[in-house]
Amino acid sequence: QGALAEAVGEDAWKRVLDLDEQDTNKLVFEVELHCAELSAAELLALFHSCLAQIKERTLKAALHEARAKLREAENSGDEAAAAVRLEECASLQRRLSALEKGVMRP
Repeated sequence: QGALAEAVGEDAWKRVLDLDEQDTNKLVFEVELHCAELSAAELLALFHSCLAQIKERTLKAALHEARAKLREAENSGDEAAAAVRLEECASLQRRLSALEKGVMRP
């Protein structure tokens, strides 16, 4: 739960937790069906792979949004906001680069 919440953010994890019983049952059934033939080691490897993909997609989306906010701040002439947004972009880019290089573990 903690790893997934970290990967996708608290809002996304909350949406998973807020699924109604029917949707939760469908999700569990699909996961069980998909994973029934896998060993514990294969399941763990699959989980780590999926988590890494989720992290990458989430970071890319956050970076895209941060760059848009940076452009807005630059266009408005707000240097203080632009500096904050620039640091946010740099931080997200560093995290994304580390993930792509395999430094961040899922």
